[in-house]
Amino acid sequence: MNKIKIDTVGAQLKKRLDNLKRIQHRKRYIPKRVIKRPNVTNTKNRVEHRQTTESRKLQFQHNKSITITIKSNKPISVYYNIDNSASMQLNKYRYIRVTDHEFTIADNLSNELYITIIRPNDTTYTFNYEYKESVQNKYAIIVGVSDYKYISDLSFCDEDASDWTNYLETLNYKCLVFGDREKRNYPHYDGIATEENVRNQIKKIASISNHNTKFAYITSGHGAGDNNGNSFLCMYDYTGLPTGKYTDKEFYNDMKQIKGQKFIFFDHCASGGMLDELKQLDDTFATSTCSDKGFGWDMSKYKNGAWTHCFLQKAIIEKYSHNEASLDQIFEYANTIFKSETGKTDTYDQPMKVSSRDNIYL
Repeated sequence: MNKIKIDTVGAQLKKRLDNLKRIQHRKRYIPKRVIKRPNVTNTKNRVEHRQTTESRKLQFQHNKSITITIKSNKPISVYYNIDNSASMQLNKYRYIRVTDHEFTIADNLSNELYITIIRPNDTTYTFNYEYKESVQNKYAIIVGVSDYKYISDLSFCDEDASDWTNYLETLNYKCLVFGDREKRNYPHYDGIATEENVRNQIKKIASISNHNTKFAYITSGHGAGDNNGNSFLCMYDYTGLPTGKYTDKEFYNDMKQIKGQKFIFFDHCASGGMLDELKQLDDTFATSTCSDKGFGWDMSKYKNGAWTHCFLQKAIIEKYSHNEASLDQIFEYANTIFKSETGKTDTYDQPMKVSSRDNIYL
């Protein structure tokens, strides 16, 4: 039994050794690293500049925007400048990278549009543009208070508000009218002209405004100040205390929340003091009937405030035939008419204006 077991074990070992002899051991294959080197034998033919820069300039048209369409077979870089400068300062440019893109730029951003295109040399592209009527959101808050709740009444502030409303609605402004309790004196009526009501409505418009918005704030009524440049508007509920006292600082803080173009018109005593803060606003034209020490005047034969009559009726409607001139041009003509119509020569009683840029239109 023992011999048989030994022979069996030996046979198994021999069989394993024979199998091991037949195994071919494989070597690990490690490919050599191939480094591609540029052909430097012909350096004269190497291309140093592989892209092209092109510039274009387009002129804006009044009340129209520019729609630009670009299509290319490869991505290209497009910069467009709205700061009236042709210099290639990239921090002043808006940037897009496109192969097939259409974008629209509103007319109220600038007088001219500078476009720079940077493309690979082997790129083909098309560049087209067209002028379109601007899609704008136009809002106006119009305040006219003749019959005050606590202080003395005035004569033609409700007529001022009505005339501005009737005109601005022809320009497609959505007009919100705030006045005294004589609702029948207004073409339509959106509430009592308390400070709270008016400021709440300004906040609502601010929340929906954008760079295409045109906003007008027209106001006629009592005004006062401290003769040191600080003025305020007397709202319907003004009592002589802070209630109903819409100060220049409060008004400025409300206006700066509204995006887009702003036109502000004051026909109040001492309203020139409202303008100092408004100088800080962009895209804004504001005018007052007098300085911070002056008075507003009525013209009973026209049933209007003097500045409202000269600016709206004589300049806008009669001279420039409804919106054919910038607000700066309208002011200059209206100021001349104001002096001849009222005979006022006191410096304090002369109309004033601030304008953040040229060519602001209603």
